[in-house]
Amino acid sequence: MSEREIEGVTVGRDTEKRYSQFFSVATNGSEPYPYQEWLALSDALPQLVDIPTGCGKTAAVVLAWLWRRRFASEDVKKKTPRRLVYCLPMRVLVEQTRDNIGKWLENLSMLAKTPADGKTPQDDATPVDGWAAMHGDTGKRIAVTILMGGEDKDEWDLYPERDAIIIGTQDMLLSRALNRGYGMSRYRWPMHFGLLNNDCLWVMDEVQLMGPAVETTLQLEAFRQHRWGTYGSIASIWMSATLSKEMCQTVDRKAIEEKLGKPLAANTLSFDKDCEKMQNILEAQKKVTVISSPPKTEDILKDHVQGSLSLVILNTVQEARELYESFESTSAESLKSEVEKLRCEIKHPESWAKVRKDRTLKSTDLKKIEKKKTELNEKELKLKKLEAIPPVILLHSQFRPDDRKKRVEELLDFERKRKENACAKKEGMSAPNDLGHGLIVITTQVVEAGVDISSERLWSEVAPWASIVQRLGRLNRDGKADGAKANIWMPEGEKKLEHIGPYLSQDLESAKEQLKRLAQDSRNCTPKFGEALREIPIVRKPETVIRPIDIYELFSTDPDLHGGFTDISRYVRSVDREITAQVLWRDFDPTKKDDPSELPAPLRKELCPVPFYDLAKFVEEAKCAAWLYSPDDSEEKWQRIVHRDIRPGMTILLSKYIGGYNEKTGWTGIKEDLPETVYAGIADDDLREDRYSRGKIWQTIAQHTDDSYSILQLLLETIQALPEGERKTILQSMRWHDAGKAHSQWQNAIVPSPKNPPPKSDGLWGKFVMDGRFRPNLRHELASALRLRREWINNPTNGHSALAVYLAAAHHGIVRCELRSNIKPTEWDEASFAVRNAFGVFEKDNKGKPIELPETDLGDGVKVPRFSLLDELECMEVGLIEKGGHEEPSWVQMVSDILGPCEAGIVYPSVPTAEFRKGEHSEVHKLGPFKLAYLETLVRVSDWRASKAGGMP
Repeated sequence: MSEREIEGVTVGRDTEKRYSQFFSVATNGSEPYPYQEWLALSDALPQLVDIPTGCGKTAAVVLAWLWRRRFASEDVKKKTPRRLVYCLPMRVLVEQTRDNIGKWLENLSMLAKTPADGKTPQDDATPVDGWAAMHGDTGKRIAVTILMGGEDKDEWDLYPERDAIIIGTQDMLLSRALNRGYGMSRYRWPMHFGLLNNDCLWVMDEVQLMGPAVETTLQLEAFRQHRWGTYGSIASIWMSATLSKEMCQTVDRKAIEEKLGKPLAANTLSFDKDCEKMQNILEAQKKVTVISSPPKTEDILKDHVQGSLSLVILNTVQEARELYESFESTSAESLKSEVEKLRCEIKHPESWAKVRKDRTLKSTDLKKIEKKKTELNEKELKLKKLEAIPPVILLHSQFRPDDRKKRVEELLDFERKRKENACAKKEGMSAPNDLGHGLIVITTQVVEAGVDISSERLWSEVAPWASIVQRLGRLNRDGKADGAKANIWMPEGEKKLEHIGPYLSQDLESAKEQLKRLAQDSRNCTPKFGEALREIPIVRKPETVIRPIDIYELFSTDPDLHGGFTDISRYVRSVDREITAQVLWRDFDPTKKDDPSELPAPLRKELCPVPFYDLAKFVEEAKCAAWLYSPDDSEEKWQRIVHRDIRPGMTILLSKYIGGYNEKTGWTGIKEDLPETVYAGIADDDLREDRYSRGKIWQTIAQHTDDSYSILQLLLETIQALPEGERKTILQSMRWHDAGKAHSQWQNAIVPSPKNPPPKSDGLWGKFVMDGRFRPNLRHELASALRLRREWINNPTNGHSALAVYLAAAHHGIVRCELRSNIKPTEWDEASFAVRNAFGVFEKDNKGKPIELPETDLGDGVKVPRFSLLDELECMEVGLIEKGGHEEPSWVQMVSDILGPCEAGIVYPSVPTAEFRKGEHSEVHKLGPFKLAYLETLVRVSDWRASKAGGMP
């Protein structure tokens, strides 16, 4: 037969064989399960994947995307999004997922080391090689990026035309998808907002652990698909071991379903219970016992199986840390020193006793020696027992990355060796690895998702049912252990309290009762246990739901009247005390009045996630200052704050002398625990500085504009997702984007480097070489936009458009939805402050004379005439502007029209859309937030890549 049916899908035998070979090469010899083949070879992807834990969901979805994007038919390739976004509920094992995916790509010769993957940013990425090239893939290698806190970015967002895999937690990914990216400059928010909402396949793994992020991802998918649209393909998959379609219902999805007359989640992929290969996993023996009280250290040690993994899961970091410290107190190291001391005292009694002239001892000292010998025998016996204790690892979410990585690597290395031994045993060979006494891991919720480990003993506190399912999924995960056991107990706490630890008391009581019933099926380790585990429903109450108007409000990245921004934490994670801030420590002494305000930006390797409530309490009790990372408007990188100001998502700096961190146990909140500092990197730019204009060569505005224009053309040809109207408009904005650099204040701020003076040129400089900081104290992109805006209004039929004006203004992510006065001149008199100004651009100079920009060459034969800024900032007002007998739109109104209505009767930002277009020409407008942010991104990356190609550091 030339065809075969897989899960109801008919596929050719040759295609099935090719995919099986592809999967095997990627995974070092594993054969795909039927559902994994179905994902890759079906006509369309499902939205729900209901697969038991331990059955390879990550490999299934990642390799399915890769196959469909590179090896499927041309029609399927075009329908498959360019970027795979893999969203996990917890951050600890993001690196593990990255490493696994990296290995699969490397095995296929498809892994790019960095998103650029070339000698310079303008180079093409390296082509694929090996198996991929031999089987028809002519594309470039694919980079794997993780999104976490810190500033050591790999700049994946500079390459929107390349296939990419992006992995992160719901906090980091969803905050970016909502235009409020945690741990990054707000001026880069729109780029990630645009890229993560266009041309992406979103995969949500272990959604039952995600809280309100489930509703947020469901709403975002509905908005992308059926409200505002996107450029390129878009899709979402929700994966879980215990999933129901009821979890996928939100208010806007219901409304859209009613309008479409069909469900949005049309199909669910479930596992094949009859698949022989999965029986070991689905019927793995697990005996569950509900015990009455927490185990003691000796209980865990006594029940531990030599050479195996014992997993101890606590609900809070503090409990895990305390249990780990109790194991540390039984460490053989301290006892070894005591034994050595006793041996030395017995062998050399003169070191402590008075020796007679005849070299004999007093009877009292002889008795002491006998006592010491008895004590030595006892301690040697105890030491022998202690030396048989397996090593103990503490693993939780509140470590700095390098400290956490060491522990994860130790765990995964043990698991790798265990699997190798199991494979050797199956083949009748001797075990290649000595597992010694085994391993005990004391941990928290961090192992509930995304970690491929299999224990023979599980000790766990009762947790909500979704967590219990995941924890039991780490017990005898591969079905190869005989007599695997779980002991589960109710955590201590007052029943009258609403919460016990991080969980609701009622959720724990409910899970406890379900466990008691489940234990009945596990007593004889029957296959029914696995089915019973999955059939108990997970009940979760819907939490805060994001609405269309919320997305429109989040589109603006301008601060509110109080200098703050909309808090999106309630859409990202459950509102509890576990929502984290990032904290780092540097070497400065506040008691000596050291000023950390200009210290470099934080690196990811420095950051430790800490519940923001605990961090605020620690700062309050330590009576110390904290410093908030603020790379945007202020004169200082780090702003001094007090404990009451600490909020989720913030990056907070503390002095290392304040304490609070221990390399062995992570965050402790103990002032005596003084951490070692980690290297800090280079500070980012701010409003006052324009570091992207500096370089290693001199270029005129025309030369740099031509380079940027050419790069944008290549981007558009590669992506092929924009209609002709958008293509023309975005290219026009690129031609005008640096017209404002002709401003005399900008040009005069250039101080040439003596080592590299400017060449002779009649043009105005757009890129230059100088040694010190370049601070023109104005945003040139606003001056560019004002020049183009006047052309658009005065000549409405010549092809200029409001969208091009906006894109020219927004190409650094700073001038966007509102124009405001926030950068003041440094040497002007007080009278000058009455002059209308925005972002450092003034209509008049300090003598009251209108400021003019000279004629400017924009490249490719485009020259724009002299331009006066007088009255051009009237557009800062709200509503229509009466000017010269006609009406002009304000800046806010122009942006409102480009965005279009949020939904019926609602318009951003709360002003009516004006009918200000004249003539019969048609402009691109009413794009919605996702498309508009994507267009912003294409202009920005073209400009940046041209700058880098010109030698910008």
